[in-house]
Amino acid sequence: MKIWKLLSAVAVDGVLFVLLPFLFSRYGLIAQLEGKAYVVLFVTWVGLMLKLFLGDIISDNFEYHKHGYDFCTLTMGTALSMFSLQLLSDGDLLSKLPPTGFLAAFAFVSPDPWKQHTVILALLFLAACLASFGTARLSRSVNDPRTRARALLAGLNFALGSGAFGTYLLLLLAKG
Repeated sequence: MKIWKLLSAVAVDGVLFVLLPFLFSRYGLIAQLEGKAYVVLFVTWVGLMLKLFLGDIISDNFEYHKHGYDFCTLTMGTALSMFSLQLLSDGDLLSKLPPTGFLAAFAFVSPDPWKQHTVILALLFLAACLASFGTARLSRSVNDPRTRARALLAGLNFALGSGAFGTYLLLLLAKG
């Protein structure tokens, strides 16, 4: 049973982080993805598979709720790295990010897109920190046998982590 749980996570990650962005792009729900973006999506999925398989070798026990927490901490670290690079860069790392939809709300920060994108990255980092704290707490509850609805909490943890990582991935794709 353990191997099927792990393989299902590989498949779910592939659907969430490779297939869905492709479909969203194809049907105009996100900006059109260029050739390199597909490479980024595939390499990201391969990296996630390696993380899953190595984690399974170490613990011999894959759990979806821990996978959700891992996504949050991964997002926290990568958002901090991207934020730091944005601060140190001479140019805007997210210059291809469209200033439409929900992102248009950041125009109040400054008319300068660099400053808007820096604030977006800082907020992503802070949101990932909060999500990491929340998913850590949920994961702890899932491990407690006295907790009711443990499967529901594990699913919520995975959904929160996937949402955090998916948000980061979309920003990474916007980087160009």
